[in-house]
Order: sequence, then structure tokens, then C-alpha cells
Amino acid sequence: MEKNNDHGRFFTVEQTCDVMCLHFAIQPEYFPGMLADIVDELWSFLSDQKKRPSKALVLYPPPGILSPDRFEKVLAAHGIVCSNEPIHQQDPMARRAIEQDFMREINASHRLIKGIRRIDDFVVAALSGKTVLSLFGPALACDLRLVSKDFMLINRMPYSKFTPWGALPWFLSRILGRAKAWALLAEEKDINAEQALDLGLVDKIVPADQLKGTSITLAQIGTIRPRTLKQAMSHVDASLEQYLEIEKSLFLSSFEQHSTKFSEGGDHIL
Repeated sequence: MEKNNDHGRFFTVEQTCDVMCLHFAIQPEYFPGMLADIVDELWSFLSDQKKRPSKALVLYPPPGILSPDRFEKVLAAHGIVCSNEPIHQQDPMARRAIEQDFMREINASHRLIKGIRRIDDFVVAALSGKTVLSLFGPALACDLRLVSKDFMLINRMPYSKFTPWGALPWFLSRILGRAKAWALLAEEKDINAEQALDLGLVDKIVPADQLKGTSITLAQIGTIRPRTLKQAMSHVDASLEQYLEIEKSLFLSSFEQHSTKFSEGGDHIL
């Protein structure tokens, strides 16, 4: 099995056949703007597909990188302390600086989510350990979520009093329905791996030592699916008339891909 490893500041890229694996590294300290730098480096790797052609992508955040402790350190880096105590009046200039820092972080998370949704590759998120629910949006943007048995979603939004970002309410409403999504977000309740599976927030649970191997296998299975299927699913929220128009172009695109494979001696069966 051919492998090719590249190292960046924030993660290591491992190429295995048709699957690109991105292993994110835990940084000793968080600094404002780090998320934007991570996203920049990520898309720098992904934009270089000609040198490392792939049909699937697996994202590996290390255990603890999205934990409650880590989340509080991120907020502390911006001068904010998570507590139930009332927020004291801040100097307007200082408050504005904090708001601008957060907007950069939120914009970076939006770029990440849009990129995952738009990329043709089949994308798998492989997660373990504790994850703050409000940081789960990018994982929900992926095509499949695989977690280890120790995975747990921690809801601290009622406690922190921050509105969730990363399109979390948008994704949850489509998975659970509006009423259940509201109840989940409003209640400070942890969700273990089995509960997340029952809710449809994750797709499969495996032992921690099988997380990497299984995620690569599932990603390879995902490469067999038509690449236009992901694009079709991303437009299901459009009106029926709009979707039917989009469907035509997607079918023609898949037909062209199939014709190319046929002419190259590939699979002859749709």
C-alpha cells in the first residue's frame, strides 16, 4: 500500500491509495487567529490535488483538541472567562478588539464548513474523546462521522451563554427536527457515543484502536459512490423546481464521468 507523508505546521498528511488522511496536531498554546491559520494550511494541501490525487479525505482531530478545557482556553485567549457570573462592563475599544478576533475565528469555521460541503471528495471525520457540542459543526458537514467508544459531546452552551456557531443549529435541525434540536441545544446535557449514534449525529462506533483502520476502509467504500451524489444531497433544501434543474446538470456530469471511465476501459455498469 503506497504511502506519502507531508508535514505542515498544524497537521500531517498521509496519502494511502485513494484516501488522504489529515492528522491534526495539538498545539501547546492557543493564540487568536490560529483557526484561520489552520484552515489556510488545510486548503493549501487540498488545493494541490494533482500531486496527491485522492477520492476521499479522513480528518483526525486528536483526542482533547475540542474538549471543554481546550474550549475554555480558546475563550481565555480572547480575554473571556466561562462562568455563570455576570459579564462586567468592558472598555469599548477592548470589547471591539475581542469581537473582531471572534469574527475571524467564526469566518474561518465558515470557510471550513463550506469547503467540506463543496469538495467532491468523500469526507470522513474520525473523532475520539470529549468534544464541545458548539464545535461539532464542521464534523456534521462531513459525509460520515466515525467515533471511538469514549467519544462524548459536552454541551456547555447554556453555561457559557454563547450562541453556537459553525452552523450547528442548521445541521441539528435537519438531522433531529427543529423541536428536538432546540431541546438538545437548550439543555446542558452530555451525549455519549451510543446516544449520539441513536440520534443520528454519528454513523458508527468502534474501539479506539480500530478508529484509523475503519475510517480508511469506510472512506475507500465512499470512493465507489458517484461523486455527484454528494452534490445532489447538498441541494435537497432547495425548492423542488430548483432541485430538478440542478439534477439535470448533475446527471450530465455523472454521465460524462461514466463515459470517460468506459473509454478508458473502466467499469461498464452504471
